[in-house]
Amino acid sequence: MSCGIIATVAQILEAIGTIGATVLALVLALFGRQVAERRFGPKLELKLHDPQGDLIERPDKKQTKARYYHVKVINTGRTAAKRVKVRIVRLDRKQPDGSWSQEKRYVIPVQLQWAYSLVWPPAEQFQASLPTIWTDDDYYCDLAYLNEGEQRVVIPSYENPTNFPGHVTEGNPVRVHLIASAENCRSKSPLVVEISWDGKWSADGDEMQKYLVVG
Repeated sequence: MSCGIIATVAQILEAIGTIGATVLALVLALFGRQVAERRFGPKLELKLHDPQGDLIERPDKKQTKARYYHVKVINTGRTAAKRVKVRIVRLDRKQPDGSWSQEKRYVIPVQLQWAYSLVWPPAEQFQASLPTIWTDDDYYCDLAYLNEGEQRVVIPSYENPTNFPGHVTEGNPVRVHLIASAENCRSKSPLVVEISWDGKWSADGDEMQKYLVVG
């Protein structure tokens, strides 16, 4: 093989190598960040905290009792999830025949309140309702609560659109579908929680779980 042919082959291989390196750099630029985020980024998960809920006393003159039910938000990834919110993305109602049907007339999604947050935060404080959740951090949202003596289970949210019920009444079960989302990730699949109440109240956790089913 002549020196000229060898030089030509070397130039072709060099050109192929240059093109390959350029293509690889382009692929890494386009998809490298996505791959890195999937492998090393945040991963949000939702879990029902305690089906029995937490019994509290309101700081009022009557010391009204209430039972709160929470959803736990966990980041099992390797980096922080930024500006996290938990939203109801779908609501189902139980039909007379026992089947479930999606409610399409309501404004969805709505954001659940973080536990211990203000009910109606002013605009300048709304930023506080979108926390950064670090690896292995646990945050809690208020999923529902029932005040002793009241006739509805409240689903607390930051938004209260007029055509979103925001509560569950006796004998009218609902299923809520929840998603945790952030600027840089979202939970893989919805957490589906049924809320069903027969209208009764008890301060005892085991007894109350027979009357108000959250799970």
